[in-house]
Amino acid sequence: MTIRLTDNTALGFAHFRDVLSGASFDGDFDQRHTVNAFASYRWTRALNFSAKYRYGSNFPLAGFYRFSGTRLELTDFRNVTRLPPYSRLDLRADYAFHFDRWKLTLSTEVTNALARRNVRFDDLDRVTSSGQVLYRRETLLPFLPSVGIGIEF
Repeated sequence: MTIRLTDNTALGFAHFRDVLSGASFDGDFDQRHTVNAFASYRWTRALNFSAKYRYGSNFPLAGFYRFSGTRLELTDFRNVTRLPPYSRLDLRADYAFHFDRWKLTLSTEVTNALARRNVRFDDLDRVTSSGQVLYRRETLLPFLPSVGIGIEF
């Protein structure tokens, strides 16, 4: 029996100050918190289970936008609105058949096992006369089961 755990966490800040205007704001790709964790458990010589978890506090919506309730509007401050946090759990199981000179591995995997709705802003359409910003969001990686076959020789 083998258990393997790895973890990668980070905390970072990308903050800028415009010397001409004096404006201070977070960078377009400022993602404060990042966590990547991986665990693997070998049940037998042939059977292995693994899990991978990713979390990111996400990026600001680049520009002069803010939410007022559910409406996105223009504001005087840059990069104050952030995307919702990104979170994803992937699960996998492998079963290996060992032969004299080669190995056949059958696997099944579920990407986004918790069916979390992670989004990114796709495009800003237009600004209405009332100051509301119309935009499109795109959903990333839905719950996605898959199977695979691997041959090693």
